Amino acid sequence: MKRGFSLIEVLLVLAILSIFMSSGIFLTLKYKELSGSISRTSEVEAIMKLVENHLRHNSNLRDLLGKDNLGSFVASLKENLNTNYLPLSGFDSFEIDSLSYEEVQEYSGLYRFTVTLHDKATNKEVRRYVLISTL
Repeated sequence: MKRGFSLIEVLLVLAILSIFMSSGIFLTLKYKELSGSISRTSEVEAIMKLVENHLRHNSNLRDLLGKDNLGSFVASLKENLNTNYLPLSGFDSFEIDSLSYEEVQEYSGLYRFTVTLHDKATNKEVRRYVLISTL
């Protein structure tokens, strides 16, 4: 009576195990990539909420709506967000590329601010709009 396994049986088991291990490594890498992408999306949402709240609750900005020096204030606001707010909030790999505004034509006293956020790590941009009223 024969004891143990033949060479073919051992090689077959090793081949099956290697297939399982390689597919497991592939799936692990895919899940890691997916979780990194979800984490970046969460960071972008948090930054946009931070910028939106900063714009909406800035009383100096609201006082300057419709005035001539609004453009220079918006430029200084963008610089302040990039140098102070984002790095101090832990978002060093993001910066605001542009912060522009325009008055909505159909509604007097309503301004639309366009915020373009640049992710330096993935080299992607996100654009959001914030509406602010003088009322």
